[in-house]
Amino acid sequence: MSEKKPFLYEPTTAITDYIIFLLGVFFGLSNLAIQDSQFHQLWGLAFYSVGIGGFLGGTSHGFGPKLKEVYRKTLWRFTLVFIAVTGLLIAMSAALFFVTENGKNALYITAAVLLVTYFQRIRKKDSFRSAVTFYVPLMGISLVASPWHFIFRI
Repeated sequence: MSEKKPFLYEPTTAITDYIIFLLGVFFGLSNLAIQDSQFHQLWGLAFYSVGIGGFLGGTSHGFGPKLKEVYRKTLWRFTLVFIAVTGLLIAMSAALFFVTENGKNALYITAAVLLVTYFQRIRKKDSFRSAVTFYVPLMGISLVASPWHFIFRI
């Protein structure tokens, strides 16, 4: 007797991730509509990035076990990349408060270097822990920098 495989392997996680995708698209559109604010543009891209990460993560959790190994691994790595991009975009939006116009270029270059470094890391070890250890310090920067700016009006 053959065992029937489920349609979704991790339905709760997959559905939650797909909801994150929908919310990411909605809030991304809302923020990108604010054209004259680089801060809002970065947040809009961050929402899109978290949305795409949610879509890929939902697909990975829900349908990944049905896929061939190469597709499963590629899907998972792209999920991890979008998690990292989200963290970078949010940290960059907070860092905008503290850099001059000339410093913005350095900010983008630093983000690119960090992303390339992260790519190299997940090629060797593509665990969720790698994403978290990259993402958490960036969120720490954002959680400190944003209130600091609004409290002290730097």
